[in-house]
Amino acid sequence: MTKAKPLTSIIVVNYNGGTELNDCLRSVVQCTQYPYELIVVDNASTDGSLDRIRDEFPSVLVICNRENEGYSGAVNRGLGEASGKYIAVLNMDIIVEERWLEPMVRFLEENPHAGAVNPLLLIHQDSGKINALGQIIQWSGLGFNRKLRWPRNMADEAPTRISGLQGAVFVVRTDLFKLIGGMNEACFMYHEDVDLSWVIYLAGFDIFTVPDSVAYHRYALKLTPPKLQLLERNRWAMLLTNLKTVTLFALAPYFVATELLILTYCLFHGRSFLKVKASSIHEVWRRRDLIRERRRFIETIRVRADTAILRVMHPILVWDQVVGLFLNPGKPNVGWTSRLGKA
Repeated sequence: MTKAKPLTSIIVVNYNGGTELNDCLRSVVQCTQYPYELIVVDNASTDGSLDRIRDEFPSVLVICNRENEGYSGAVNRGLGEASGKYIAVLNMDIIVEERWLEPMVRFLEENPHAGAVNPLLLIHQDSGKINALGQIIQWSGLGFNRKLRWPRNMADEAPTRISGLQGAVFVVRTDLFKLIGGMNEACFMYHEDVDLSWVIYLAGFDIFTVPDSVAYHRYALKLTPPKLQLLERNRWAMLLTNLKTVTLFALAPYFVATELLILTYCLFHGRSFLKVKASSIHEVWRRRDLIRERRRFIETIRVRADTAILRVMHPILVWDQVVGLFLNPGKPNVGWTSRLGKA
């Protein structure tokens, strides 16, 4: 790792990452040329993964949370210690390609209106297929991986403006990240990248993909009941926070149609999904004071009107992914819930 003043602070969030974490850090150290610092934020792991990285990567700054603070909370702990002009955030199951960081940082340096960028993210298990070129965010707050499972040769050839970040790996301006308060810790995990994207646009910046940067993600498109509960809770909290009251009423028929689709999905897959959908609504009501408080904060950083935001977002669902979720739901399991910790 270079000793020069870091241009970028790389934050990797860990929770019982095992060998995946080592693989991630090894790829970062081997494939990054720009001056950088590497920060690992651990969410109270119990698998010994921190001991392994301390042995192999002694120069890494390790921040240990006493309890699982979720993805958003861990990123914000790293942000508090970061000294770079840019922040790169990585999942622990990411592998980066040679010179992965430089094109994204260079694009941000040359385009001051760009607030954050994604690389070309490929599926680790099948590197010929795209995991995401950013996200497609729909008016009702649903987020879909852009160009999921498209052949790699169909990726964008040049940087392209997108409606949302894919949160597995992205780079954001540090001053912007601090201005908007980092990631929304109320999300805990899931949907925090959609929330972040919406707020970046509200603050007057744009989001792009930079396909010359390449990373790989261990990924599967599945939706478990616990994941659905968090997604739905966080989606509705985001809409109630970030949209003006008049916009919420104007989009009400659109929201009703989306809710009917989600309820159909829940009915299709059984009682466990219906229960968590109902629980998510209760959680939003229980957090109403927190939502009002964040709503007031959002208005202090708002630069763009809702109409301008909606022009960037998409009115149409990504139906191939919707159908894929209907046909291939995830099943709750001990491994998944152990990553949840607390919510």
